[in-house]
Amino acid sequence: MIKNCRLANIKNINLKNNYKKKEVRYKKTYFQIYDDSCNYSFDGIWWEHYANEINTENYYDLVGELEFNTREQDYYLRLIEIKINPNHNYVISNENKSISILDYRQNIKDLDSKFSDNYQDKIIKYCPSKWEDITHPYQDILQHKQNQQKLILAYENNKIKEIETVWLTLIGFIKHLIISNQGINVSSLSKKINISQACLIKVLNNLLLLGIEYSIQDNIILFEQKQSNFSSDNYQIARINFINLVKQDNLFKDYFYKVSISNIKKEIAQNYSRKRVNSDIDDF
Repeated sequence: MIKNCRLANIKNINLKNNYKKKEVRYKKTYFQIYDDSCNYSFDGIWWEHYANEINTENYYDLVGELEFNTREQDYYLRLIEIKINPNHNYVISNENKSISILDYRQNIKDLDSKFSDNYQDKIIKYCPSKWEDITHPYQDILQHKQNQQKLILAYENNKIKEIETVWLTLIGFIKHLIISNQGINVSSLSKKINISQACLIKVLNNLLLLGIEYSIQDNIILFEQKQSNFSSDNYQIARINFINLVKQDNLFKDYFYKVSISNIKKEIAQNYSRKRVNSDIDDF
């Protein structure tokens, strides 16, 4: 984690896939990281995000992973999670303290039945892949002014360990769906291979390299084998892309499984402050 830093020289590009020269829905934002301690900066990349999501005037806390650029022969930071540093940008609102957050992440078996049976309480059962998976349920409680409701964290760190095995399982399962002309629910496929739905969409886009296209109608995924012959290079690229995507998804799971309740409350408060500011601007 890098705390209390700023980002500059921000720009983004869209990547194109070589398969039939179709543009894949990959976005890539480049930036440089620096702080007030020195005049040097460090390169970074944020996948699937736009440059306008970063404010160069803000101070940020970052979670990322160092990777090596073979072309430039240098290291860079692959950004995983970003949030505004509260010490510079926001004051925690007292309005958020009326709702309890109960942490059962490491003691799910001990979760009292009165919570799971109480329809008023909101239980997060699946490991988040982004902050909105936590802040949205919290904001929903606030919006309906149900101050007696509780937000309960009851999810496990179900990250994938045998990534190669899951890759083979996924390819075999999709071939079965194509042959049998069957579809599958987005949520069901996400749970079957144990990745977030956001990661799943990136994985499905990656299958264009193998001539596999998909469509989603009413939350049902339908696959079609557009090209049965593809090079071994394409297969290896698709496999490596899958491994990297799952590794990133695993990092999200690690982070949201371990992140402290105090940091969760700070993020919720910052999210609430941003919504208040945007609402005031809209009303102006």
